Amino acid sequence: MAVTVGTSMMGLNALANNQKMLEKLTERLATGRRVNQGSDDPAALAISEQLSAESRMLGAARGNIDQGQSVLQIAEGALSTQQDLLSRAKELAVQAANGILGDQQRATLNAEFRSVIEEIDRIGGNTTFNGLDLLGGTTPTPIDVQVGIGDASSDSVDISLTASTADSLGGVDPGIGGYVTLDDLDISTSRGANTAMGILASVSDQVSSHRASIGAVSERLDWADRVAAARIQGTEAARGRLVDLDVASAVTALENARSLGQLGAKALSIQQQQHGTILDLLV
Repeated sequence: MAVTVGTSMMGLNALANNQKMLEKLTERLATGRRVNQGSDDPAALAISEQLSAESRMLGAARGNIDQGQSVLQIAEGALSTQQDLLSRAKELAVQAANGILGDQQRATLNAEFRSVIEEIDRIGGNTTFNGLDLLGGTTPTPIDVQVGIGDASSDSVDISLTASTADSLGGVDPGIGGYVTLDDLDISTSRGANTAMGILASVSDQVSSHRASIGAVSERLDWADRVAAARIQGTEAARGRLVDLDVASAVTALENARSLGQLGAKALSIQQQQHGTILDLLV
């Protein structure tokens, strides 16, 4: 009968393969990822990289939305202040329209009135964001806010702002049948005060309408942000299912691989001892 002496190559190969498995499982547990390189799962890695890129682009879109909201908040704050000033201007016009007042008293009221108009103009001309003149009338509108990751019209929201300065805000004066701006108003006379009351009411409505439009756009941006956030969550979940590690299963597999390795090593040791005994008998 032939007796084969030596180490079983099959046993050594099994131990080597088991060691590779141990190393792979250890790497996966260390990174928390099932796919760490292309050889682990080429298709899953390619898809996960695409999903990761999409998630980052959506994150950038949310940053754009935040900037858009900042633009609207600055414009809204300026318009709110202008509306408060318009209220004061209307008070002064009502006082100046009183026939009991004399010229000197109206002149005093007019001085404050003109100061209020100048402040309205200053606010409109100095309301900016990142170099954009928001209410001065020099920035082309609409301002496109990229809220998606494509180039379709639905991937952007337009911010339309109109000029809100003393030479752009005004109304029609029934007395002359022409357009009168805030710059043209003067309440040093009773007639001028009455004209101012009508124009200021029209301007107040214009500013209110402007603020309402800003509020509507802000709401659109808010909804766009929610959609982008939901898409990021869904994209990250899908990517996670592709490449993230099932830790519980990996730990179980690691313990099984360790047990198999120990058993294999012990079996190989016993085999080697048996071969040694046979050699001793042959000597």
